[in-house]
Amino acid sequence: MIKFNQQHLLITGGTGSYGQVLVKKLLSANTDLKYVTVFSRDEYKQYEMRRKFPTTQYPALQFMIGDIRDQEALLQATKKVDIVIHAAALKQNISGEQFSDEFIKTNVDGTRNLIKVALQNEVKQVLCLSTDKAVYPTTLYGASKLCAEKLLLAANSKQKNTTVFSVLRLGNLFGSRGSISSDLKNRLADETITITDPDMSRFSLTMEESIALTLKVLEVIKGGEIFIPKMDTYRLGDLMIALNKDVEIKSSGPRLTEKTHEIALSSEEARFTFEWENFYVFISPTAGPYLYWQKKGSPVPHDFEMNSFQAPKLSIEVLKRLIDTHI
Repeated sequence: MIKFNQQHLLITGGTGSYGQVLVKKLLSANTDLKYVTVFSRDEYKQYEMRRKFPTTQYPALQFMIGDIRDQEALLQATKKVDIVIHAAALKQNISGEQFSDEFIKTNVDGTRNLIKVALQNEVKQVLCLSTDKAVYPTTLYGASKLCAEKLLLAANSKQKNTTVFSVLRLGNLFGSRGSISSDLKNRLADETITITDPDMSRFSLTMEESIALTLKVLEVIKGGEIFIPKMDTYRLGDLMIALNKDVEIKSSGPRLTEKTHEIALSSEEARFTFEWENFYVFISPTAGPYLYWQKKGSPVPHDFEMNSFQAPKLSIEVLKRLIDTHI
């Protein structure tokens, strides 16, 4: 487990599924953190977290109510902070198409606000959580996360910059609130369930895996990288069978511009990507530590592409075990 040496860590969107598991991990392990601050706009979720993690038992945990759209609130929240994990985002594809301005304000403008205040307050590290939907985006959610990625990588080239900015690009988090796995399990009482396409495939990580990857990245972050973990994949039809093999399944086809398969690393990005341990590490051509990763990792083939269609799929038995453990 990484040692933080009495540093102060802030999590934007810290009351979400990811944030809550991360907080639990940080507080239960001997990470030597001075403070962990949860920054979010949801007062009730913060109330629930306070009950789950009482300050009498976890004196290092702090809460701040605020929105990443509010630059002044972020400026106050990041004072004397060493590390920011940026998990705040609007994420539902359909909502993004209906309320596009809101997604831009949070996912793009909010990220830009964070970059400004992190530089002003000389935060040491900013790690942003992104999504495979940012690669060749077909939805506003994916496009807004692509913009956030680009803003963060470019921030490393600013003059007199003491802050490093990097990205961790993830697939679906198995069992998280709003995930397809949780949604389908909640509908098992229905005699017939309509899904988009049984052949649809998705990259997947458990919440615990995503937290472990986050902590690993924080140990090696230099600034200007996108870390893409080697992820499992599954067919939506296999997931449905693993949940309940007897339910009748109907297919509606992909919604709006939803992809049938996802790409986590494009062949264009492969030209600047190295394989390292259980990650692929894309280096920003203009602001990344290319020589460092050239020595540390191995270059991937220039025509390499990490996509969920070609990747081996989890078996139904493995999916059943994941469901029993994580949903």
